[in-house]
This record gives sequence, structure tokens and C-alpha cells, in this order.
Amino acid sequence: MKCGRVIVLPSLSEGLGRVLLEAQALAKPVIGSHVGGIPDIIQEGKNGFLFSPGNVVELTEKLKKLLMDVSLAEQMGSAGRATVSKIFSTQIYFDGYNKIFKLH
Repeated sequence: MKCGRVIVLPSLSEGLGRVLLEAQALAKPVIGSHVGGIPDIIQEGKNGFLFSPGNVVELTEKLKKLLMDVSLAEQMGSAGRATVSKIFSTQIYFDGYNKIFKLH
């Protein structure tokens, strides 16, 4: 994943799509199908692209766009990393667990 230019998750069904979070943590632009929790991770056009499940033409167009436009890919990768750092940081996880344990 570290060496990839774009990470694609073409799921037909998906819970969260953790691999997309891992890719974003590496500042990689992502493309994922519009299923499950993937739209919660990808902000269309900002940190990646969404496509309709099974729509190979749509996936191909979005993949070409990121492979041909290095600047766009870098911008989306940076935006993804910022989002993951803000929402899914280790500190946020620790704070969430601390809140749970303090309630009991």
C-alpha cells in the first residue's frame, strides 16, 4: 500500500472499509464503491472518489483521473490524511475508551 499511487476498494458490501482509513493515513487518494460505511470515509472529490458498485466504467474514469492528474491525487491524499488524523487518531480512540470506562 505504501508504494501504491491510488488505493481502490471495489466492494459490493462493506462495513467500514478500514483499508481506506489505512490508505488515507499514508496520504494516498482513495476510490471506493458507494456501499456500507465507505461514503462515511470518502468525501467525494475532496479526499477521494466514490463509484456505483459494479460500475466498471465509472471506476475506470475516476482511476484515470487520479493517475493522470498527480496534483489532484496529492491534494486528495493530503486531505484524507488530515481527516484521518483529526477523526481517527490514537488520542481520539484513547479518549473514547476513557469516556466509556468512566461511565461504569
